[in-house]
Amino acid sequence: MKSRILKLVTTTVIIAAALIAIHQYNGSLNRAIVAHIDNLGGNKS
Repeated sequence: MKSRILKLVTTTVIIAAALIAIHQYNGSLNRAIVAHIDNLGGNKS
């Protein structure tokens, strides 16, 4: 990637995809982290 604008667009798309995935998963970052830990088996309560 030699073009500066291409790097900026790529970074923006990746960040947007991550935010959309977090929103679709649970709606907030905190709940997404907790749900991920639960799925990993880290919360044994």
